Amino acid sequence: MKIKKFAYLRITGALLAAVIFAVNAPFVVFAKDKPTPDLFINDSFPVLEIKLDGYHEVDIERSDWKPMTCRLTDGGKVFETTAQIKGRGNYTWEQSKRPYAIKLDEKQSWFGFGSAKDWVLLANYTDETHLRNFYAFTLASGFGFAFTPKVRHAQVFINGRYIGLYLITEKNEIDDKRLDIDVTKGDVLVELDNNYGSGEPDVIVSTMGNVFVIKDPDSEEFKEKAGAANSSVTFAKAKRFVKTRINNFETGLIEGAPLDQLDKYIDIDSLVDWYIFNEIMKNDDSVFNSSIFLNSRYEDKLYMGPVWDYDIALAGIDRFNNLDPSGLEFLENPWERSGNWFIFLAERDDFVELVKARWRELYSSTLFADSMAELDRTYDLLVTQKPYDSDLWNDAGVFVKKANYAGAVEFLKNFIDSRIEWLNGVWGDENATPGATPADPTPAGQTPTDDPTPGQENSPGPAAEPDKTPDQTGDREGGFNPLFVIVPAAGALAAAGAVVAAVAAVKKRRRRG
Repeated sequence: MKIKKFAYLRITGALLAAVIFAVNAPFVVFAKDKPTPDLFINDSFPVLEIKLDGYHEVDIERSDWKPMTCRLTDGGKVFETTAQIKGRGNYTWEQSKRPYAIKLDEKQSWFGFGSAKDWVLLANYTDETHLRNFYAFTLASGFGFAFTPKVRHAQVFINGRYIGLYLITEKNEIDDKRLDIDVTKGDVLVELDNNYGSGEPDVIVSTMGNVFVIKDPDSEEFKEKAGAANSSVTFAKAKRFVKTRINNFETGLIEGAPLDQLDKYIDIDSLVDWYIFNEIMKNDDSVFNSSIFLNSRYEDKLYMGPVWDYDIALAGIDRFNNLDPSGLEFLENPWERSGNWFIFLAERDDFVELVKARWRELYSSTLFADSMAELDRTYDLLVTQKPYDSDLWNDAGVFVKKANYAGAVEFLKNFIDSRIEWLNGVWGDENATPGATPADPTPAGQTPTDDPTPGQENSPGPAAEPDKTPDQTGDREGGFNPLFVIVPAAGALAAAGAVVAAVAAVKKRRRRG
């Protein structure tokens, strides 16, 4: 009798397990060993290994560069060099999973992006999909800005400890491989930063009260580069040029000056592109808060771009009406500041006509379809990589959580589609159809590597308190839970096999009894 009861429990339990397994596939997970670089390298996924030179991860600061060595494995290519590291970001630096800046001691062409020393590691701590910044840079590459950072996801280790999935990006900087303007002629990169800029050096406060910072080069670097070229342009002159052009633009904007007059100070076509792009992204930070870059060309005028900082864009935070794909962000977001240029521009018929004409060009092209195809392709690569990051950090910084990773990505894709269609209803031709991606497209924003390798991609409100966070002492070593490995949807078949095995076990016990 005891054997019969045991058999009943075994069969019932196995059937229940089979049902649970089948319903939840492909999101059932099994325990896996603690990740090592080889685990990801063997999966042809990029890995960055950082070894700190005699100090711990918690000793890294935003203010000072510290020595280290790094090794990037990208398919069959390995890049290894001495370098320096420091923290970066403002809000993001205060989170458990931190972003970093890296300066190599010698230039290297990571991922075939072009030789450079400066690289950025974005943590994407608030973004469950790890795709918002990726999509932003992919989409922006088709807008014609002077420079848009190229990006690649990678798994990152510090002192042998896994610290998560990061997005490695080119830095927004003046360089012949990046923003190719000429410092020796007085050209500089400027950031509008109304949130944090007042504490920076080389600040400009405009007529409308906007805070601008000269980001690249700083005064010493400018002096060195201009001096080497025997340039007559000083840093003070370059800064004065920026201030004069911005103040003239803002004064003209307030007074309703014609667009051709305003175009003498800031390029109108770049303003149109920047405005359309940021309306698509529906990004709080872009509503004249921070991370708004302009490039100043001393013998010409200012141009909008490069773009930056979209980890809470595209319904990435539940604040104001951000989860609603409708509405003009620059006119309706209650965070708008009095210095917001687009409060003036978006209500001018002449500017709106330029926006509509440019939108129709973009909508009829394959840009939107290509960018979505890149997002899909990258999701396919991340679906087996993201669970390692989620297990380590528990998605604790995410503002808008979904039931699982696939659900978060589907939510993002649906928002993008709905947002683009809503904007087309405002700016487009109601009879127009979006451009379709041709067969075997060249993905938007992709720069082939010298030797492409399968598996490569070319690619806030207060955060919830973490349920688990690695210890902040030493190398931030903490308890590491078993990692997740996603099981294919064919799991139902495996579950059925489990039932057969359970029944066989019961029969075996009966024979023994």
